[in-house]
Amino acid sequence: MKKLFLLPILCLLIGCEKHTRSSEITSYEYRDFSERFIEWTNLLSLKDEKYYGYVFSYTCGHCVEIKQDILSAIKERNWNIYLIEFTYEIPILASDSEYHGITNIDELGIVGTPTLFYIENKTVIERHTGSREIIMTLSNSLL
Repeated sequence: MKKLFLLPILCLLIGCEKHTRSSEITSYEYRDFSERFIEWTNLLSLKDEKYYGYVFSYTCGHCVEIKQDILSAIKERNWNIYLIEFTYEIPILASDSEYHGITNIDELGIVGTPTLFYIENKTVIERHTGSREIIMTLSNSLL
């Protein structure tokens, strides 16, 4: 009988420990990074030599899924990532066209959100679309 009584208490203690740990994790909001927001038309005209441009939508499930990864890369790793909120001014491409080497914003677009561009010297070097691909890119990045 004592064993049955201890099981619910043990479950409560384990649950409390998990809750305590998760509440200690810092949660960031986009509004905390207002200085990192840029317009789409400025993606290829920044002064920085190397940076990422991250196109997202507040209503995109995949964007929400990786939001903390992106924002913690900016805050905790001090990565040079600029945030671009999706608007209908950003061209949507029907297919995954060539992007490498583009230097003119009028030639660039996205297939969907989220999309991460890697820019060097005002030239697109890489484009990554989708939450999984972006997370893999960030975990392997040396930026």
